[in-house]
Amino acid sequence: MSVLLYIITVFFWGMTLFYSLLTTAGVKHRSSKQQTMQLEHYPSVAVLIPAHNEGVVITDTLRAMSELRYPGKLEIYLLDDQSTDNTAEIVQEFSSVFSHIHYIPVPDGKPKGKSRVLNYGLHISDSYYFAVYDADNQPEPDALVRLVEAAETTGKAAGAVGYVKTKNMFTNVLTRMIGLEFQVFQLLMQSGRWALFKLGSLAGTNMLLKRAVLKELGGI
Repeated sequence: MSVLLYIITVFFWGMTLFYSLLTTAGVKHRSSKQQTMQLEHYPSVAVLIPAHNEGVVITDTLRAMSELRYPGKLEIYLLDDQSTDNTAEIVQEFSSVFSHIHYIPVPDGKPKGKSRVLNYGLHISDSYYFAVYDADNQPEPDALVRLVEAAETTGKAAGAVGYVKTKNMFTNVLTRMIGLEFQVFQLLMQSGRWALFKLGSLAGTNMLLKRAVLKELGGI
């Protein structure tokens, strides 16, 4: 029993030390000035937005998408996963105004969920990069430019990931916890992991990835 207790204690303090180092490195990295260089050429990007019954939020999302400033070829695909609300009608209204916003109904199939929808989007697009945003995201106008510039100016980078702010963080306890989670994980842990090990994880939204990387790994 004493040996087991010793192992648990060592593990606990080891993890505490590790995450303390990540946090410290993350704070230092975030406080330093992060500069990216303008590119001579901006490669093509496909923005993939998986959606299922997102009528309540999709208008704000598409309005933000329509305001993205990107000097290269940009196509935005709203991938409708069998929505039964007014998601389709709202997206089709936007697509009739903005030629680079596309409404894509995804055929029913298995397995259910985000991964299958995104794979469908990858098969109908052919961009150099693809970016993923959730259907309730409202990226800032320069978000995509900053992701591409970071990926293109970082050696051997497979892509890039940005952080997510919670707009209604101070509405209630739940939104405060969600906002705090994003701040701790993305602003500190992700930054610390990059500062110390030049590693990062793709969080599933506000992320950019080279299509060629997936092909090299046997995907698409």
